[in-house]
Amino acid sequence: MNVFLTIILLSMQLKLEISHAFSPNPMHKRHPVTCMQPSSSTRSTSLYSTSSTRTSLSSTSADDPSFDFQKLQELSPEYVNMRKHPEEDLLIFNYTPKTQYNRKWTPETLSARGLITDLEGNIVARPFPKFFNLREHEGPLPDGPFEVYEKMDGSLGIIYFVNGGEPRVATRGNFDSKQAEYAMKMLREKYSHVQFNPTITYLVEIIYPKKQMVVDYGDTEALILLGMIETASGKELPLEDIGIPVVKKYDGLSSSDIHSLSAINERNKEGFVVRYSNGLRLKVKFGDYIFQQKYLPRIWKHLSTNNDNIDKILEGIPDELHDEVKKSVKKLQ
Repeated sequence: MNVFLTIILLSMQLKLEISHAFSPNPMHKRHPVTCMQPSSSTRSTSLYSTSSTRTSLSSTSADDPSFDFQKLQELSPEYVNMRKHPEEDLLIFNYTPKTQYNRKWTPETLSARGLITDLEGNIVARPFPKFFNLREHEGPLPDGPFEVYEKMDGSLGIIYFVNGGEPRVATRGNFDSKQAEYAMKMLREKYSHVQFNPTITYLVEIIYPKKQMVVDYGDTEALILLGMIETASGKELPLEDIGIPVVKKYDGLSSSDIHSLSAINERNKEGFVVRYSNGLRLKVKFGDYIFQQKYLPRIWKHLSTNNDNIDKILEGIPDELHDEVKKSVKKLQ
């Protein structure tokens, strides 16, 4: 059999195996997903205004007992990266890879996911805290229904404000990354009509072709609104149509068993974000996405280099897939 055809068949086979491996019920049938626009219940009176009363920054004081600025600084640079704005007296915080590897999750490291403060520790922009994959969650899940949103595969953008109300965009740990610069370009050229409320932190997904991750969005260039958080209180606000596309909400899945979402697998999509009423967020990634993101590059590299050490290709692959991967790789050797 032609080796390239065999590789393609191997890829297809492993995608199915990965999908089943991350489903709590391997016999569960795949569900077709119909994307729903945000329901009317998620819309409310506009939060943006041209009134001068809406242009003053609202920051959380460093004296806020829920936020320890000193502890956050002490965790830098080992567990938290801290960077200063190139022009403004602002700092941005992002947890380090070591935090992930050592699971050094504290209130400070969980909050350091693009958190922006001034030099005194007053919070200027408050993004979502770190949230985890469903299979990483420890402890019982909240009772009651949840909301299901599309998990976008771009870069997180944090819209913050300077000079009394001018919008700027940062990425998770950087004020002037290429993604932040491109988001500012889109903000000026595509969304100049939007009047933001400077007391709110707006969270967006930055999508454009030159920064494709795994999901192929074609020629799409957009900022997708993911969340709106009252900066002073940390209260999450309902998503609104403010003139920026809003992330898709799957109303038909909101009453499902959360574990059944793991059995759904759509091509060219990353997965879901589930949000409970208490604010807990969890990620549910599709098997096809996991395969393309984590395992396909490793398999291709192994095959292209003719490396006979199969243990290398198995590192990090779920145990239940090892026998199948070994059999498939041997067919190509």
